[in-house]
Amino acid sequence: GLLPVQAPITSHPGERHPDLYAAVINQFGVQGNPRYAPDGHVYSAAFAGDVARAMGVPLPTFPEIAEQSMGGVSALYQWFVDCSTQQAWRPLDPGTPEGLQALQEHVNAGRPAFVVDASHIAVVRPRQNAGHRTELRLALAGALQANNVTLGDAGFDAPLEPLFFVHD
Repeated sequence: GLLPVQAPITSHPGERHPDLYAAVINQFGVQGNPRYAPDGHVYSAAFAGDVARAMGVPLPTFPEIAEQSMGGVSALYQWFVDCSTQQAWRPLDPGTPEGLQALQEHVNAGRPAFVVDASHIAVVRPRQNAGHRTELRLALAGALQANNVTLGDAGFDAPLEPLFFVHD
């Protein structure tokens, strides 16, 4: 597993800005970074954790989720479903016009958001102007390593509907 890294660029509540949020995401160079390259394992949870820590928001680390009966992204998915609201995460549904607008306003203000299903986790990027949730821009590691890809191209379409969570 990967141990957490200390990121030089961070953002914390009270200092949120979309440019800073983008800089936090971009500093990890997910596209082509050997830290996240698939090698029989997928490191989407490691990338999401690195971004979460740099944003000053709670997300279990690999060692913490590896202690559970299920590991990796499926454990993070279950954590979001069962425990994240106790850590000030809030679910949003961008499948509705109101939810899509709320999610975009959230990230465009420089506040973090993640999308997760049982096999993927990704960071929702700032500077959104999506007309539909499939057009939301993400950064993710995994079988696909991409710094700026749409939800529709990122593999979140099946088999489960992804969940979206925001944190201030």
